[in-house]
Amino acid sequence: MSDTLEQLFDQSSGTFGQAMEGVAKDEHGHFTPEYREWHAVRNIKPNLDAAAEQFESGVEAIRDKPMLPADHKARMVADAKYLYDVAEAQAVKDFQAGIARVKAGLQGTYASKVHVAENPADRQLVREEIAQTVQMVPRGQTVTRALQLLVESDPARYVAELSGPYGANLMKLHGEPENHGAIARLGLALLPDTGKSQPASAALSAMQASRIEGMALALRAPARARVDAALAPKAQERGVYRPDTIRPIR
Repeated sequence: MSDTLEQLFDQSSGTFGQAMEGVAKDEHGHFTPEYREWHAVRNIKPNLDAAAEQFESGVEAIRDKPMLPADHKARMVADAKYLYDVAEAQAVKDFQAGIARVKAGLQGTYASKVHVAENPADRQLVREEIAQTVQMVPRGQTVTRALQLLVESDPARYVAELSGPYGANLMKLHGEPENHGAIARLGLALLPDTGKSQPASAALSAMQASRIEGMALALRAPARARVDAALAPKAQERGVYRPDTIRPIR
């Protein structure tokens, strides 16, 4: 099973990693924050695999000490496993947090195609138009539907305000806060992509298609299988005298 999960992880990581190459550098030729974060995330699995290999060799070294009492060996192995378990839990936590930061960075880059009016008077005028639209919502229609029609009519004019704090507060005021995200996503999708936002959009699509966000179990599976195999009792060689297997008479 661990081999299957490892293949699944490698495939997912490869698919998403290929898309991340499109956002590797900014317009100045510098690595982007989200790409640097992805580079750190990619290193988590090999580091965890190395920790499992170190545990395996450590257990083997402990077992190869024939003069060491069996109960001492058991305590040493238990301590080593505890330390590995801590490392594994941290690796999973770092993976999930790192992927979340990558996603947030991509979303920010994707949203860079939204143009916010620099003139406060222009922004105020747009907000007044939005407020008038809400006030004129006919009976039986939701505010969400009214704002959907508004943003579809002129995305470039209304997306900036509707996708930001003003739009969120407006929908909360009218009892429909759960739909703000959908309005914001619709507006972003309707805007034409830029040279900066398009690769981020492709990476976000690859993130969803690859399911990399849910790969924490697959991340740890090969290393965990190696640890479990190292802990399995080894068959004692017949005819071999090992003092560590002799318990004192009490």
